Order: sequence, then structure tokens, then C-alpha cells
Amino acid sequence: AEVMKSVETLTLKGMTGQYIEIVGDSESILGMIAAHNEKLWVFKFRSVNSTVDRERAAFRKFCETLAIE
Repeated sequence: AEVMKSVETLTLKGMTGQYIEIVGDSESILGMIAAHNEKLWVFKFRSVNSTVDRERAAFRKFCETLAIE
């Protein structure tokens, strides 16, 4: 239940996605799950917290620009 509080729905071009951040003591995971038709797209970034902190904005921007054409 606690993890689900960090799930955020993003409206993308042609679909919606679920963005999540799971922060651990030393490592964290940033993720995006997007469904379109009968396909499920999963994007994951996992690293030590210092790297995740540095790359968070870039990964989020990547997720926000996903589009189905």
C-alpha cells in the first residue's frame, strides 16, 4: 500500500502511463509502465541513490515524451 502512494498517472501522446519512484536506503528505482492495445511497455532505471538523484529529471522527461504514432 505504501508503494502505491508513489504511483502517478501521466497522460502521454496516444496512451497513459503509470510513473513510480521506489526509494531504498542505498538504491532506488524509477519506472514507467504504459499499456497500448495488447502491449505493455515497461521502462526502468535502477541505480545507487546519488545517481538516481542526478538522473531523475532526465528519466522523467524521457517518460513524459513517450508517444504512440
